[in-house]
Amino acid sequence: MKFKRFLKGLIFQLSFFSIIPVPINANLEEIATYSYTAPLFVGSISAFLDFIIYYLSWIFIGNAARYLLIAIVELFRGFNHLDGLLDLGDALMIKGNREDKIRALKDVNIGTGGLGFLIVYFSIFLAALTNLPEPNVTTLIILLVAEVESRNLGLLLLTINPIPESNLGRIFHQYLSEKKLLLILESFLLILTPYNIPSFILLYYIFGKLGVKSIGGSSGDLAGFSITLSFPLFILLGELKCIHLLLYL
Repeated sequence: MKFKRFLKGLIFQLSFFSIIPVPINANLEEIATYSYTAPLFVGSISAFLDFIIYYLSWIFIGNAARYLLIAIVELFRGFNHLDGLLDLGDALMIKGNREDKIRALKDVNIGTGGLGFLIVYFSIFLAALTNLPEPNVTTLIILLVAEVESRNLGLLLLTINPIPESNLGRIFHQYLSEKKLLLILESFLLILTPYNIPSFILLYYIFGKLGVKSIGGSSGDLAGFSITLSFPLFILLGELKCIHLLLYL
C-alpha cells in the first residue's frame, strides 16, 4: 500500500513540474508530500528528453541544435519556473518597502525588473550552450547534473520559512522541512567537479538571502526563480575541464 502511494506520488511530480499529462488528479498537499523525489525523478526524465532531442536535432542542423535546448527545457517545464523568475525579478528591482515588493510579486503584469532578469537568464543560457559539447556521454551527464541540481536547489530553498502570502510556499515548507537532510544528501549525488559543492552552497546562500531580504522568506516564486537561473549556471560548471578528466578515470 505504501509503495503504491509512493508510485502515485512520483506521478504527481510529473503532473506538477512538467507538461506531461497524467491521468491522476492530486491536491497540493499530496504533491508536496513526495516533492523531495522531484529533483531526481523529474530531473532525470527531463535530462534524457533534453539529450534525445539534442541528439536527433544535431543530425539535421548540427551546431544550431544546442540552442534548441532553451525551447526544450522551457516547454517541458510548461514555463512555470520562468513565471517565478519574472515575478520575483519585479519584486527585487522595485524600490520601496516589503509591501511594495509583495504587490509587485503578485502583479500579473511584467515589469522592467522581470524583463531584466529574463535578459540575464537568456544571456547566461546562451553562453552556457555556446560551449556545450556535441551529443555524447559527457553532454548527457552535464544536462543530468544541471536538471537535478537546479531543481534540488529550488526545493531546498522552500525549507526556509515562507512568506505568509505564499500558499504554495507554506505547504511545501511544511512537508519539505522534515526532508531537508535528504534533500542535502540528494544534492551531493551528482557532484562531478570540485566546483559543484561550493557553487551549490553559494547559490543557496545568495538566493536564500535575496528571498529573505526582499520579500521576507521563501515562496514558490523564489523556487522558480532559483531553478530557472541556476540551470544554465550548472551547465557552465559542468563544462569545466574537470568533468572530462573524471569521465576518463
